Amino acid sequence: MPNRNYRLFTGDSLSIGDLRYPGSDEWRNPDLVWPDDHAWFIGTDVDFWSLYVGGSLKMIQEIESQFGGSCRRVNFSDKLVVEN
Repeated sequence: MPNRNYRLFTGDSLSIGDLRYPGSDEWRNPDLVWPDDHAWFIGTDVDFWSLYVGGSLKMIQEIESQFGGSCRRVNFSDKLVVEN
């Protein structure tokens, strides 16, 4: 995402929920998460309520089985949908 400042955090994947921007309010979590092995990717945007997850077909199927109607598959070329 162009024209934005970024900070790089390091840690294990179990610590993601505990990461916070220094000096920021509690709700600001990292917007982009990508482990060293590049097995999966999570991306959000401050202007949208969506959370995008990329990973293996098996992982995506597991997410779908856990979250059902709360998730849908998208393609890399899909545009973000403005949400209310």
